[in-house]
Amino acid sequence: MKRTLLIMLITISCYNTNGQTKSDLISTIEIGKNLIANKVITATEYNFLDNIYQADMDTTSKCLTIQLRGITKNGKNYKNKGEVLVFDLKTKKIKWQKEIDFQQTGLEQYENILFHTGPVNTVLMDMETGKSKWSTDRTIHATLPAINISLGYKYNTSYNLDGINLTTGKTIWKRSIDKSYGWNGLLNLNDTAVIIKACGLHQINLKTGKGWDYEAHTGKKDYSKSVGLNIAGAALGLLTGTYVVSLGHDLLSNLVSNLVVDSGSYYYASKDYIVRLNKNGKILWKGALPKETGTTKISVKDSTVYLINYGTADYNGKVINYGKSYLSAFDCRTGYQKYLTAIELKDNPIESYIFNMDTLNLIFKDQVISYSLTNGSLLNTRIFDIHKFGSIKYTVNENNIFLQVDSVFKSLHAIDQKAFYVMSTNNEIYKLNPSFELSESISLDSIYSETFETDQFKLIHRKNQTVVLDKNNRRIGELNLGRKLYKVDSKLYGFTDTSIIEVDLDQLK
Repeated sequence: MKRTLLIMLITISCYNTNGQTKSDLISTIEIGKNLIANKVITATEYNFLDNIYQADMDTTSKCLTIQLRGITKNGKNYKNKGEVLVFDLKTKKIKWQKEIDFQQTGLEQYENILFHTGPVNTVLMDMETGKSKWSTDRTIHATLPAINISLGYKYNTSYNLDGINLTTGKTIWKRSIDKSYGWNGLLNLNDTAVIIKACGLHQINLKTGKGWDYEAHTGKKDYSKSVGLNIAGAALGLLTGTYVVSLGHDLLSNLVSNLVVDSGSYYYASKDYIVRLNKNGKILWKGALPKETGTTKISVKDSTVYLINYGTADYNGKVINYGKSYLSAFDCRTGYQKYLTAIELKDNPIESYIFNMDTLNLIFKDQVISYSLTNGSLLNTRIFDIHKFGSIKYTVNENNIFLQVDSVFKSLHAIDQKAFYVMSTNNEIYKLNPSFELSESISLDSIYSETFETDQFKLIHRKNQTVVLDKNNRRIGELNLGRKLYKVDSKLYGFTDTSIIEVDLDQLK
């Protein structure tokens, strides 16, 4: 695999592999144009002899971790083996590189922490040399470099969480936290404390591992398929004399909400209950939820907690229809249930929602249904022809999508602050008026998405073109770069299939 090595001009004076010379591997190219100065923008291109499968930036050390993975001869699949290397953006040198088996192992990076994960162990790699610092039989679920700790479970176990010292790889504390139904996220409270969402809520002091717990059911094991197989196996056994009994089960998970922090309280829903906890984990109130409550969303507005049940769950890792969608509201202080509105739509879960003043608009694949936030009553229904318009997939963030209007670019929100926008399966954005009537369609070929904003520029992209805007959203430059970009000081880094592109942003001044 050494043939994929990138050689920098400043590192080696002569190089030739498979007919490629040093001038093939590093070059200056035209990448765009400064429209104000009417000058070409150039870039330095660092080429590789294999495809860039993934690239991750450590902004602290200003290094890129690059995974190289070739394509099979039929051009349809990635090869099982490739390479990983660390490229120093300051010196323009490769610090190290080594082979990797993508079929058996993987890489996970948290800032300047790089893990090489295998079937039975996790190795912390030295970012300077690529050598192993230590190895553990734990899978890493979270890493917090600022306080030098990782959180992980022993391979193939789900009950005991370990706090792992990043310097030594040793366990510094243990805590019983069940993740049988998944790890649903981590909330940073401060520099030394987090809340973990896994079969409930668990506050952890990262130095000691201690803290409070709120246990909850966020999934269940489905034995129905196994029972069917057992019955079939028993029937076959009567005929053949051989009995095969399955003891396995399927996993129904993600029967849980987001975690909302409001006025020093935590609001959280699971399969059976919605609760409000104080900062010490004490239950302030607890309300029962309907049977077959699945994936939910909590929003707190004024003095009311709104709970939206999507009508979905995860089944062996895939989203399925589960139970009935509903809308419910609770008093923030007492937990009194103000109303529960069931939505009688079979196999038609909620895709998204929009709060609009005193109305909640629930978005389904083929309609928008509006409800009163005051009492949960049905206000209006708008049905769309999915054969003509496609199915609605989700709402669009109108602040991050731009259209060119005359000589300036405007966000969808700036164009019409009263409108709403949804994405459909036919790859068009539909504009909805305040009554949720479809008023306009917008082709994806005409929109730009915001990449990021600096003190001087705003970068928006469409396909493999990036447009540079000034503070007044006027076009001042163009770059032939895609969506994935990193900014380090005054340099911008983008990628092609086989190269890194480095652009000096001072050329836009």
